[in-house]
Amino acid sequence: FMLKHIGNLLSQQKSEVCDGSVCEAKGNYDELVFQNLSEKFRLFIISSVQIASKVTLHTNVIDNSSALRYLHLVGTDCPKEKILESELLILKTLDYRVNVPNPLSYAETLLEVLGHNNPTTPIVHLHHLCRYVLQFVYLQRESIYSSLLMAVTGCLSPSPDQRAKFVSVTEDCMLLGVGAIAVAAFIYQTSAWEKVVEELTLITGISAKSIMDFANVTLVHITKNKVK
Repeated sequence: FMLKHIGNLLSQQKSEVCDGSVCEAKGNYDELVFQNLSEKFRLFIISSVQIASKVTLHTNVIDNSSALRYLHLVGTDCPKEKILESELLILKTLDYRVNVPNPLSYAETLLEVLGHNNPTTPIVHLHHLCRYVLQFVYLQRESIYSSLLMAVTGCLSPSPDQRAKFVSVTEDCMLLGVGAIAVAAFIYQTSAWEKVVEELTLITGISAKSIMDFANVTLVHITKNKVK
């Protein structure tokens, strides 16, 4: 948002007619933009957090009253209308494209559903572990997916056709999110991970075998790296 907003401000400032005395008083374009941002920076932060909460924290959205209290605590007072205007500005600047699919958002949504279906599920712990699992998968992405391809095809040297069909698997954010939860569940409480996998299968429709294949391959790589 900030990159686009700064670009818009620069374009706007340069397009406005500005005589020498005004420019000299207010400084150059960059200074004008900085002044504009510094006055609204805290407001933009809380508005961004509000939007993020609406996208991901469906049961715990940060409302305008909470936003006003935060702004007051950090020394910024503004009417509720300004918060609404700020939120709308951010949404318009981003062309309302705020819900970009990614594995973590899938995992967080699935964890919410798991927690709703079974309140005893250790959601907080699983979420904490999921973040580390996803980081690990990204760092070891090529080797993990290569191992997964060999596991599902049963071939040490998969054919070009098998590799081509497997591309969709590497781009499946839902599978990665589900797999990360399964790995986290295994690490946190091995005795209960099959139950978690079963629940994930019911929620997503992804077969238990696919989830377990992904989890097993990832766990093998985690173990190898831990030994090293």
